[in-house]
Amino acid sequence: MLFFNLLLLVYSTHCKIYESGVNQDEVDVILKKHNDVRLLVAQGKLGNQPKASNLKRLKYDFRLAEEAQKIADSCIYAHSKVIDDRWKDVGQNLYRRVSKRIVFGTDWNHAIEKWFKEHEVYTYTIHPKPATAHYTQLVGAKTEYVGCGYSLCKAESDLKYTKLYVCNYGPFANYDEKYPYKAGEGCDNLC
Repeated sequence: MLFFNLLLLVYSTHCKIYESGVNQDEVDVILKKHNDVRLLVAQGKLGNQPKASNLKRLKYDFRLAEEAQKIADSCIYAHSKVIDDRWKDVGQNLYRRVSKRIVFGTDWNHAIEKWFKEHEVYTYTIHPKPATAHYTQLVGAKTEYVGCGYSLCKAESDLKYTKLYVCNYGPFANYDEKYPYKAGEGCDNLC
C-alpha cells in the first residue's frame, strides 16, 4: 500500500489540482443517486432488466472514500487496485469530464447517471459486455458500501482541465460467471 501511495504522490506532482474532495452534501447526493438506481432495479422498473430480490441499501464508507480521493488526486484516468483488509476485492467506477476552460463544481448525479445508462445495453447474464461493468457494479448485490473522491485538475502536459470522479465499492460485485443480483421477488424496497 505504501508503494501505491508513493506512486500517486509522484504522479500528482505532475498535475495541478484546482478543486478536490467530497463534502457532506455531495456524500448525500452520492448515496441518494446510488440507492435510487438500485431501487429502480429492486422494483423491476427497468424494462430490459428483471426485478432484483437481494439489493441492499448502500452505506457510505470513509476508508473507501479516502482511497478514491487519492486516485482522483493523481489526475490519472485509470483503474487502480485498492487493497482493503475487509474484502477480498474492491470495485471501482471512474468518470471523467474534460474541457478547455476551467469549470468549478461537481455533478455527481451526472457521473452516476452515465454509469447507470449502461443498463440500456446490458443483458441480464453471467457474461456481461465489458461496456456494462460500471452498471453491474452499481447494482451488484454483494456490494454494501461506497466511498468516492473527486478532483478538478490539469496535467502539466495537457491543455485541458479534467474532472475526475472515482467511487470505490466494498465488496466488489463484478465477478465472472455470476449474475450481479438475484432475479425474482423479494425486497420491493432495498433490503
